[in-house]
Amino acid sequence: MTMPVRILIVDDDAAARRRIREALVDGHYLLEEASDGLDGIHKVMAFRPDLILLDVVMPKMDGLKMCKFLHENLETSEIPVIMLTAHGDSAASLKKLELGVNDFITKPFEDDDLIVRVKRQVEIKEKLDRLLSEKEDLHVIQKMIHTLYEKKSMYDLLYTLVRQITGMIEAERCSFVRVREDRQTGVVEASSDSPDVQNLEIDLKKYPEILEVVDSKKILVIQDIGSAPIMAPVRERLEKIRFQSLVLIPVVLGDRIVGTLLLRSARSSKTFTERELRFLEAIAEAARPAILNARLFEKMEEKLLNAPLKDKILEDGKLQYNLPVQENGNRIMDQIFQLKDEIRRLKQVQQEIRE
Repeated sequence: MTMPVRILIVDDDAAARRRIREALVDGHYLLEEASDGLDGIHKVMAFRPDLILLDVVMPKMDGLKMCKFLHENLETSEIPVIMLTAHGDSAASLKKLELGVNDFITKPFEDDDLIVRVKRQVEIKEKLDRLLSEKEDLHVIQKMIHTLYEKKSMYDLLYTLVRQITGMIEAERCSFVRVREDRQTGVVEASSDSPDVQNLEIDLKKYPEILEVVDSKKILVIQDIGSAPIMAPVRERLEKIRFQSLVLIPVVLGDRIVGTLLLRSARSSKTFTERELRFLEAIAEAARPAILNARLFEKMEEKLLNAPLKDKILEDGKLQYNLPVQENGNRIMDQIFQLKDEIRRLKQVQQEIRE
């Protein structure tokens, strides 16, 4: 559920404050009042409003001084302010003061005019907050991906990924599941709740939500597993578990899924927020090249280790390998070079994501 927008009304005229309340009643805002600028500053610090409606002429501290204080304070400088001005005030002169006033409305005002201006400032504030939160999330993701590239094995990478996700998102468990080509079996390659979970096979008939994500290649949010239609075939099995909601994020490359991030939560009063879902999608997108690189390197190592050797030459204390020619005339090293080319291409994709 979205939190209500918090609006602080600062005016020494009780009747004016009441009039504003009545005008905004249908907006379902959370309203607070202050009778002068000094009282308004105390209310700002305690109430943390998303928007301030501020009168100009007031005792103790007028609206201009309060606005100047808010504009110069780092904690409050981004709060939008709509100044309530009298007919004799000049909006142009107030703007020149550069006090951080976002809009003006002249008393007496029409209710519709106030409502429109409030809605506009609320929308701008929400967009700004979203951009700032996305910027913060990108910094977090960048650090996380840097950590993933330092991991030397697929398991270390995936276990680090799911552990970090549960540390940032309110979830009891995060797992990385790879679906085999037969679509009958899944492999839990890492799970945040236990380092011992590695390559655990699961029957996908018991996980219709995973198959749904594999088919759609889109994020899936299940707010209540007890009522979601997709969980109906396995609901009896779910009665004893403590999870309430699920979110599944596919890690997609082209037309195929590299794996699926599966988060389980015991949340009952709220589902995953829009910011959390955007964050998870961004992580899945950014982690994809690192996961693919790790898989490719594992394939290279496996081919090298399993290749039949024509001979082994001990030279200067180091074991040297001579690799045989394959039946089709291509050397194994040719395949390795192809894999390296793919890795370089994936790194280009990663660079594009960062940009």
